[in-house]
Amino acid sequence: MDELLEIFISQGLITQDQFDQKVAQYKAEIDARPKNPDEIFLSLDVENTDIEVLREKKIEQLDYLCNQSILAGFESDSLGESHKYDFDTEAQGNLSGTLNLINGGQLPSDTILEWKADGIPQNHTVPQFIQVCVDSFTHKQSNVNKYWEKKYAVLEMIEKEDILSVNWVGGE
Repeated sequence: MDELLEIFISQGLITQDQFDQKVAQYKAEIDARPKNPDEIFLSLDVENTDIEVLREKKIEQLDYLCNQSILAGFESDSLGESHKYDFDTEAQGNLSGTLNLINGGQLPSDTILEWKADGIPQNHTVPQFIQVCVDSFTHKQSNVNKYWEKKYAVLEMIEKEDILSVNWVGGE
């Protein structure tokens, strides 16, 4: 790329300033583009968007927001008071793997498990850890159920305004 630019500059086809301006312009255009289904839906020109496309993009937005909500983590009272637990993909795998070891009898029932709560490693008994897993399942399942309810509602809607009124959080 640098060699090609040098050739263009040496032949007077473009100056370094012109090149730098074009690069800055392209970067700004790329940065301004919607990056996820939520941003894409919010950037739609609703008046000029076909209702089927609007419906499709709304469902994609809801799916994305559902996943974001799941990955954001959950609260559990397993330690006697509410603590926030991570639930990104890695945390989900770690929870499942540890629960499999417990259920498979690979970990004695008196094992103390160090697990992050509120971002700080904290000791959990096996029953406390199992409660964390139950709470994580409830968190995930409630978000998935919410998604399906909203998706089916959107599929039944025949007015753009109705589709626009469906939100993931707030006054749904």
